[in-house]
Amino acid sequence: MALFNLGVATLVYLPFVVLSNKAQTVIEQEESEEDIANALKF
Repeated sequence: MALFNLGVATLVYLPFVVLSNKAQTVIEQEESEEDIANALKF
């Protein structure tokens, strides 16, 4: 059961990690605010 909960937690957490990495990459590239918004929207 603990392993199952860990899997669910990972699945829930992963999208936030991906979004954070994506946003950080865009910010580092010094893109415009419009590009940042587009990156966050995918």
